[in-house]
Formats: sequence, structure tokens, C-alpha cells
Amino acid sequence: MQRKTINPWTWQQKFGYQQGVEATGATRTLWISGQTSLDGDGNVVCAGDMAGQINQVIDNIETVLTGANMTPADIVALKFLTTDMELFSQNAMNLIRLNEAGSQHTSTAVEVSRLAYPQLLIEIEATAVA
Repeated sequence: MQRKTINPWTWQQKFGYQQGVEATGATRTLWISGQTSLDGDGNVVCAGDMAGQINQVIDNIETVLTGANMTPADIVALKFLTTDMELFSQNAMNLIRLNEAGSQHTSTAVEVSRLAYPQLLIEIEATAVA
């Protein structure tokens, strides 16, 4: 698979995402359902802790990727749903784990009034190609 980033501007680089990602020659696409700060038994962890929830969500995404024999480097798109955009922005540096693992992705962030459980602050959907 070949990947090409499309960035007519440079300002987004400080936020760790791309304006566009073109993938050619990919043979597999994985759409990952919105992951939240739930453990393997479906219990909310890190209630009220945005940084902790982001880390748990990334762990969950990595677990799904591993199940598909993929890595964070295969992620091409992320969608963030948060109940508090200000708090998310203050903790977004926790997402650097994905960039350090080779992810070059597009992203969208949306503030919502509530997620599946009231203790949840963040949900992330991912798309990966290989």
C-alpha cells in the first residue's frame, strides 16, 4: 500500500494531523467503532480524567488494530467526539502516541452533549488501511 499526505498548508502540523491522506494499493480497510474509556469487561475507567480516558481509548484502538494484524501506522482517519472541547484541547497531547507510532491521519473533532455513559468524556472512531 502507498500513502500520500495532502497538505496545502502547514498550520495543522502542530496539531499532529493531515489535511488529506490518499491510500492506493490497499487491500484491507478496517472501520473501528467509536472507542471509549471502557475496560475489557465494559466498565468505565478513568471517570472524570480526560488524559486517562484518551490513553484508555488509544489502548482500545490498538487492541482492535492488533486483532486485524494492523498497527497505528495504518490509521488514516480519526473522529473525536468529546463532551468538553476545552478539556480535550488541553489534553490532546496524549494523542502524540499515535503520531509516534507512525500514524498520519486526518481528523475531525466534535463537541457533543453526552456519550453512552455520563462519566465518559471522549469517544474516538478510527479508519485504518493496509
